[in-house]
Amino acid sequence: MTSRFTAARRPQHSRADTMVRAELRELVADLNGLIRTSNREPFAVLIELLNRSPSAALLADNVGVFTFANTAASLLTCYTSDELRGMSFLQLTPNVHESEAEILWRAFVDRREQSGHYEVLAADGRIVHAVYAAQTHVLRGAHLSLVQRLP
Repeated sequence: MTSRFTAARRPQHSRADTMVRAELRELVADLNGLIRTSNREPFAVLIELLNRSPSAALLADNVGVFTFANTAASLLTCYTSDELRGMSFLQLTPNVHESEAEILWRAFVDRREQSGHYEVLAADGRIVHAVYAAQTHVLRGAHLSLVQRLP
């Protein structure tokens, strides 16, 4: 099945895609290091890291519902962080039907990571072309997506 998240007309691994994947790897490594050396609650450490990320950071639960969105995510989507909490990737993805959403989510969870090009449906109806990198279980039951707007 071809993912609706990777546009066929664009190269699969562009420079922007490589950069967002590197940021995700670095963030997860930092998270794991801080968890090992800190007495702080892991989720609090993760939120602190995500709030410092220049990329839009969306944290989802096991069914794909966002539980956290940083300021960059709000700027990218034109939704407030409060509005994004409780939404799913389906609501930010144009032309994906609800029947496809569960299949796409399961494919992501099974692969444990994904990256590529992504079209974001902003609150004002605009389509924002972006790249993303995502990883499941950065903490138990917490799945992270980093998204960067393409120029």
